[in-house]
Amino acid sequence: MWCRGTPSQLSGCITDACNVKQLLLAEFGLQEPNVRLLLDDSSDASLVPTADCMLASLRWLVAGQKPGDLLFFYFSGPLGRHRLAYAPVWPH
Repeated sequence: MWCRGTPSQLSGCITDACNVKQLLLAEFGLQEPNVRLLLDDSSDASLVPTADCMLASLRWLVAGQKPGDLLFFYFSGPLGRHRLAYAPVWPH
């Protein structure tokens, strides 16, 4: 949960994200290896939503895409605007 233990805590975000993952698996038939869920308390360091992990996950999402593929990105959490201190994922 974002800002766990503070007044800014967003307790519904993790539940929402987990529900969307379950929907993709159970209702749309996606396979577990094709769905990536980043959570603050993940035991896998590559699935913690740091800037580097989020960029790596976006690269993973688009890697190998071909015409006709459908990609799905879902974000549940706080929004903010920050200047990028790194290069964008895709060249302009």
